[in-house]
Amino acid sequence: DVALTADTERQMHSQRNHRRGLDRRIGRFDGCGHRIRLDHPERLVFTKNATEALNVVLQGCLGQGGRVLVSSLEHNSVMRPLRYLESTAGLIVDILQLDPEGRPDPKELALRLGLRPELFVLTGASNVSGALPPLGELLAAAHGHGVPVLVDASQLVGHLPVDFGELGADYLALPGHKGLLGPAGTGILWLAPGRDLPARGQARGCPCPRGTGILWLA
Repeated sequence: DVALTADTERQMHSQRNHRRGLDRRIGRFDGCGHRIRLDHPERLVFTKNATEALNVVLQGCLGQGGRVLVSSLEHNSVMRPLRYLESTAGLIVDILQLDPEGRPDPKELALRLGLRPELFVLTGASNVSGALPPLGELLAAAHGHGVPVLVDASQLVGHLPVDFGELGADYLALPGHKGLLGPAGTGILWLAPGRDLPARGQARGCPCPRGTGILWLA
């Protein structure tokens, strides 16, 4: 009886510590809202991580024989799905070279956007060099050509203050467990008004990422 009581108390103490730690982490996650102002919170979707959020858009928006423009700084979470679609669905993957500061050649940018890709995928910060592409300028150029933009904010959000509401991305993918210091297994996909949630990889023959499980906030 004494051993059983001691074991029960130890388990309860462990659970209380775990719960307090989880509460603190969720509190920090909630408290970062001032860093990433996003209009229309009903447009938020919970995912398991940023990779899943990226895949939902990539595999839902890009179809057979389509074209996508990506920067030369993109993470494997973007490039691997695109290379897969390139080999299986005939997707044309255009790569926009950025310099060490994260800036493109303006003429090259205009040329690539003039090809009217279905999507422009752009990282907010390089996970290798820390280069910071000029998001505002690049999004304005893309929208000037009628090209929607998916921003991968995995290495940016929580580290630098960014007003995503003012930025004007069409799709925004970010993790909860990195710069926001939230719980593991959390990610967010945000869709601008007028942008529908892609059909989770079912569109035009593109495969759905395994284990997809998304949850609307509202």
